[in-house]
Amino acid sequence: QEAWAPVLSAEDSKACQESAIATTFPDHLLKLVVALRAHLRDEVEPPVRLSDRRLGKAVRLIRLAAHAAGASEVSELDMLLLQHMCWDQEPEQAEGVRHWLLQAMREGADGAVGEKDVVAQARYFFNGVRTRLSRRPRKKVTVSTARRDLAAIAVPLEDQLRLRIRRYEQLQEVLADVESPRIFWLERSEVEEASDMLLPAAKEACRTAEEALQEVLELQNAVDIEEPEAMEMCVDAVLSDFEVQSATESNRAQEDL
Repeated sequence: QEAWAPVLSAEDSKACQESAIATTFPDHLLKLVVALRAHLRDEVEPPVRLSDRRLGKAVRLIRLAAHAAGASEVSELDMLLLQHMCWDQEPEQAEGVRHWLLQAMREGADGAVGEKDVVAQARYFFNGVRTRLSRRPRKKVTVSTARRDLAAIAVPLEDQLRLRIRRYEQLQEVLADVESPRIFWLERSEVEEASDMLLPAAKEACRTAEEALQEVLELQNAVDIEEPEAMEMCVDAVLSDFEVQSATESNRAQEDL
């Protein structure tokens, strides 16, 4: 009879831990860990206090799990490992940790915990451009400034849309395979819970970013028209469309109240 041998040797384990250091841990997920510690300390009864050392070990383990699964970056689903590391006296506390994480990640789809909502900021600056272009008479300097500002607004929106689409596609791919090395340790009911809570929010986050970018590009295309009279007509038409759309959305919001 052959002697039993461990599947993973001590040398293998050390090498894996060392190579896992290269696995990216996004800032917004690190801030989620910090927010969880504050929640467990300030809002849970009895409080669960996580030391810096314990939190550091949790971060290293999450990074290692992502690396061992073949990923180059920690994802939202990897964060659910925290449910097994952040309960104190009662194992039932793990369920509360999981629920808090899923709720925080769902609400943070448009700007994760501790992450600035790029779309909201872009809309704020975009509304300023629209307001200036709506004033009469429309001066040349106003149009030239709008061209510059719209180009600056579009860049982070494009980046944010790509980021949100990538997150959504990653969630879809992993959640579709319950035996994926990223989530094989989750119960099927937990996978379904994560899917129900995270996928719709991630999809909506993509939609809002795409919609905001489309509005910026439409106005940018209008102000970039070289012929002055045609440019004026197109800008007026785009601004009019925005007003109609805003009124429609406002009416819908009133109906929902």
